Amino acid sequence: MYTAKAGSFKNPTLVVSGIKDRAYVVINGSIDVLDSKFYTKSIDIKEDETLTIFVENLGREFFKIGTDPKGITGRVTLNGYTVEGWTMEAVPVVENRDVSIIMQFLENRSSPEVPGFFHGRFTLPPGEGIIGDTFLDPTGWRHGVAFINGINLGRYWPKRGPQVTLYLPGPFMLPYPGENRLFLLEMEGAPENKTVKLVDKHVLTGPV
Repeated sequence: MYTAKAGSFKNPTLVVSGIKDRAYVVINGSIDVLDSKFYTKSIDIKEDETLTIFVENLGREFFKIGTDPKGITGRVTLNGYTVEGWTMEAVPVVENRDVSIIMQFLENRSSPEVPGFFHGRFTLPPGEGIIGDTFLDPTGWRHGVAFINGINLGRYWPKRGPQVTLYLPGPFMLPYPGENRLFLLEMEGAPENKTVKLVDKHVLTGPV
């Protein structure tokens, strides 16, 4: 996450000349998606207001080691003037400890926004035997990463398909009466009902 003060400009043109791989510009609560290497747009930003750019790493090439940098890779300008004084902060969600800290924060927040974190808890029905494998269906959500009990299930992006569901092995879940924690890092938009489903079949028929 990159943040900087915008300076004193009136309706300036923002130019980001290098992004790897995908970014989100947040200004006044509105979000623009940057999915190309070059971005330019006239924006409405007040004097000394904070400009925030989230940059998402979509994975690295397995060849050409050292030639696939991530983040903002070029100049960021407002009306041709270089924006300086950036603060860069990682958003770590790679360990159980990271997820636990974020969950504590979410429980005290009343109105989630995107990009943002969403969470829920559920208990499996009582019964004996081994918990079967299942699939997480995030239909209605836009684009993000799902975690169950602190374990990263992967990136979901239903509209980009063809994969819609994420494989959820049974051993990742706690049997009754244990409480399971589902955690979504959603970047673009949440459905009104803010729900997901656990289904018994993989859905691989999304749009391509």
